[in-house]
This record gives sequence, structure tokens and C-alpha cells, in this order.
Amino acid sequence: MYELNIPGYDIKKVQQSIFTIAVEIDRICRKHQIKYSLEGGSMLGAYKYHSFVPWDDDMDIVMLRHDYDRFIEVCKSELDKERFYLQNYYTRKEYPLTWTKLCLNKTKIIGGDYANLDMHHGLFVDIFPIDNVYPDKMNIQKSLVGVTKSARFIKLGLMKAKGKKGVVQKMVSLLPMSLINYMGEKAMRMNNGKKSEYAYEVCNPNTKFEPLPRCYFEELTELEFCKHMFFVSAHYLEYLQSRFGDLTIEPPEAERYPTHGTNIVFYN
Repeated sequence: MYELNIPGYDIKKVQQSIFTIAVEIDRICRKHQIKYSLEGGSMLGAYKYHSFVPWDDDMDIVMLRHDYDRFIEVCKSELDKERFYLQNYYTRKEYPLTWTKLCLNKTKIIGGDYANLDMHHGLFVDIFPIDNVYPDKMNIQKSLVGVTKSARFIKLGLMKAKGKKGVVQKMVSLLPMSLINYMGEKAMRMNNGKKSEYAYEVCNPNTKFEPLPRCYFEELTELEFCKHMFFVSAHYLEYLQSRFGDLTIEPPEAERYPTHGTNIVFYN
């Protein structure tokens, strides 16, 4: 078993804190019959280790858009707000991303790309909405989302407009943030009223990943993760192979490193 050893960084404590957030998400979803699935490295960890990938210090969850919307609405009354904070661009004006983070209060990640923004900087679990797509038309949808994402970053001082694309991005960035967010939402949701066979993480597109059959997000089973049962796609082997290829191969040692960095503060 690979053991991560970074001086001054207690990855076990970080993992346990993130696991606490995921358990709260699972609790709310089970109570309100909201479908979700572990995603990416979190699903891989559940499959290979029944826990975190040893060097991983984050968890990702996906929900089809209608479940994602329900989850956010239910959290208004159901979430334990003394311990957790639901963060997206509706709850924090300077939040720059197109998905939701459920954050753990009394923790703080020091540094990072968003350190100067007025947002919650605690440990978190990412919750990504999954939207309907048509693979042959998806590039248009991704481009529209990309323009609004770049405009948001320009407006928040996280990037500068460059090249021909930058002209459009800069123009969109002059709009009120609420309108930029509205345009991005429309682009992400543009096919959700249609009978598409495929779904995709349009909010956070990755050119390496292809759209997956919608049933991958609708048909669920359970896997053990840190002695707790979480939902995953019933097609988790196919899902994982589409993301990681040969599941028996470990990444190079240079890539076995936590994503949050090494400066995390826990408050009593």
C-alpha cells in the first residue's frame, strides 16, 4: 500500500473531515430520495480500496440536474448549518465555479487560486450537476458555457482576456454577474427538456472524457467507502474504465499527491 508522507500535513485528518461532509450529503439524499453517485477518484477509491485513494484528499459527487436542483432546495431546511455551508454562486457572489461545494465550517485551506475571493475557504466535497447532451452538438454547448465561465473569471480578476476569443469573453464580462450566471445556466440546461440518451458534466467539461449513457447516472448500486455505504453508478466498472483505462495500473509516483495543497487549518 502506498503511504503518503508530507511533513506537517495530516492527510488522514483531512480525509476524515471530507468523509464527514460526504456522509451528510448521503444522509440528506437518502432521506429525500435524491439520486447521487460518487464520481472520479472517489468512485475509484470505493472500488479499489473501499476508502480514499491513499494520496487523494478530495471527494466528488455527481447528480442529474433535477436531483441536483432538489438537493440544493432541500438543503435550505435540512442541512446542519452549524457544521456545513452550501456554496455556489447563489450563496456567495464571488464564488467563481459552475457547480456546488458543500464546505466544512471551522476549516480553512490556505492559498490557492481563489484565496483572495470573498467565499468559504474550508474543506469541501464538490457536487457536480449532470446535464443532457447530444454528442454531435455538444461542442456548441461547451463553448457557450466556456464563454460565461471565462467572463466570470475576468470579472473576478482571475484571468485576463486574450486573443480573438478574449474579445467576446471581455464583452460578456461587462454584464452584471447575475446575468452571466443566468446565461451559463441556460447553456448547461439547454437540452434537459429533451430525450437525450447521453449525459455529461457540462459545468466542468474535460476534453479527455466522452459523454456517457444517461442510464449510468440513473441506475445505481452501493459500494463501501470508509465502512459507510455510498451510491455509485450500477455501471461503475464501465464508468471507471472510461475515465481511467486499465484499473490495475497505478499512476506514476510523481502524480500521487493531494490536490488541496499542504496548508489546512482546523479551528475548534
